[in-house]
Amino acid sequence: MIVYLLILLALTLGPFSWALNRFTVWIYIVIFNHTRWTALTPELIGMALNVVLFIPIGFALSRRLGAASAIWLTLAASICIELVQLIPSLGREPSLGDVVTNTLGGMIGAALALIGRPHPHRDPVSLN
Repeated sequence: MIVYLLILLALTLGPFSWALNRFTVWIYIVIFNHTRWTALTPELIGMALNVVLFIPIGFALSRRLGAASAIWLTLAASICIELVQLIPSLGREPSLGDVVTNTLGGMIGAALALIGRPHPHRDPVSLN
């Protein structure tokens, strides 16, 4: 989990947003440009990558603190990341869209953590 958090911080706060933009364009050109998915753009790929990036943290937080807390903490972390990206020397561009997609990823992770959990009001041994 620590490695994931370090990667998350590097990707969201590191001074290489141009490389991430080039990566999303590369995915678009190599994978999707030759398909019938004409509505798919590099921007949409970037949004999808933001969602995927925050699924693990939503999952882990939900397992430890519950789904509602996981979602609120993911939202708070995303807002903090975007506020830090306001620092000019980082060369990043904060975005409200990133807050939304990051939080959506946290929500999906929290929902996935709930799957397979025993219901608190049901006896797992009893069929009643």
